[in-house]
Amino acid sequence: MARPTHRKTVGAQRCALVGAVLAVLLLTGCATPAAAPPPTPRPAEPPPAATTSVASGPNATDTAWVQLMIPMTEQVLALLDLTPDHGADQELRELATRARTDHQATLDQLRQLRDRAGLPTTNVHAGHRMPGMLTTDDLAVLQQTRGEDFDRRFVAALRAHLDQAITLAQGEQRSGADQDTQRLAATVTEASTDQRARLDQLTGS
Repeated sequence: MARPTHRKTVGAQRCALVGAVLAVLLLTGCATPAAAPPPTPRPAEPPPAATTSVASGPNATDTAWVQLMIPMTEQVLALLDLTPDHGADQELRELATRARTDHQATLDQLRQLRDRAGLPTTNVHAGHRMPGMLTTDDLAVLQQTRGEDFDRRFVAALRAHLDQAITLAQGEQRSGADQDTQRLAATVTEASTDQRARLDQLTGS
């Protein structure tokens, strides 16, 4: 029997690590922290000597978030690109146009973070069915759909993407270490929440 190659072993280990960190992202994004007990009074102490703070680099949560958000954002951009020609509802088309601008800016920053961290440009989630991420099969169906049927599918796909983007970004804000990555996650949370509210307003959800 042929032995597995080193490349396959490394790939499997990387996927396992990313999967474990994604579980942390999802849990921390949804969990509500328990109330902390009241602090025990302590005697006054002299202030510590001033020290020079050193910014920490990206941790596993930062890396996993960037590597997942890049393909998620690329796929939703493909959906948003279809909307002007395939959708029937003018207000949904306008929402898609505004959302596309935000998502493109996010993608540009995600790629900068990826390159700065020296991460591979390949999609480590290729072939995986991830919550909130459109697949090539999903997009193929949408390309063949127009009018009200497209609008219905568009709303469902965009809502799923935004919900997952918010959950993951909140997890990054809680568990990440890199300040630039956390700032982008905060921006994603705000923009996705606004887009989700607008989508609900248009659809009466």
